Amino acid sequence: MFYPIAYYQNQFLPISKVHIHPTDLGVQRGYSIFDFFKLINFENPWLDWYMERLTNSAKTVGLTLQLSEDHIKQISADLLRRNDVVDGNIKIIVSAGNSTDGYRPSSESSILIMAMPLQAPSISYYNLGAHLILANYKRDMPNVKTTNYLKSAMLANRLSAEEAIDVLYHDGEKISETSRCNFFLVQNHQIITPKKGILQGITRRRVLNLEGLRFPIIESDLFVSDLKHANEAFITSTTKGVMPVISIDELNIGDGKVGPMTKELMAKINTF
Repeated sequence: MFYPIAYYQNQFLPISKVHIHPTDLGVQRGYSIFDFFKLINFENPWLDWYMERLTNSAKTVGLTLQLSEDHIKQISADLLRRNDVVDGNIKIIVSAGNSTDGYRPSSESSILIMAMPLQAPSISYYNLGAHLILANYKRDMPNVKTTNYLKSAMLANRLSAEEAIDVLYHDGEKISETSRCNFFLVQNHQIITPKKGILQGITRRRVLNLEGLRFPIIESDLFVSDLKHANEAFITSTTKGVMPVISIDELNIGDGKVGPMTKELMAKINTF
């Protein structure tokens, strides 16, 4: 559910009045990126990291942000005020704009900013752990936060049927990420997460920057075969924080319970 006021093409207006032109290349060709973050009391300690990622995504795919990072921050906070709330999620979508031939981008990109209520996952996922399914798939541009979620959307019914929180992608051998989260294993007194072929998640970055952990964090290749030797596993994202994973397909991770290292990380990260 989105709040009733949105920001689109230099104006605040009712979300019901946001009309995206059919020639917009986000619609025609999926030529669009996005980012997503929380604001608590209109603030986020890591907002610069989100803006950096949005800017890098735009540059990588050849889009020009029509607004400065500071202006986007200001609009996002103002959007909450106009919706009469102080806490909320912000979603920013930037597309290549309207095209005269349905293929070539225009000189100006379009930007849509929407706000929605904070929605925490069920506490049961943190107490009991979550389930993932495996899928052989590699995103075209994993370092860019594009709006292309076709593969995971196609798997939505399977996810529901198997009560899985997300799908874990691999290329037949190497694990990369889930459709909306970064992935970590705890194995041999180390925390291991893939380094390449992934989106550089903000919560992942927060975990990598933690100090005083009992186990070192290693960025390295992870293989599907490593899953059966893992002691613990967890995923990270803006909406989920650190979330324990206790099973993947038919395989239990470790003893099938939330492990001590994951609990330690949840206590450090899941406070915002």
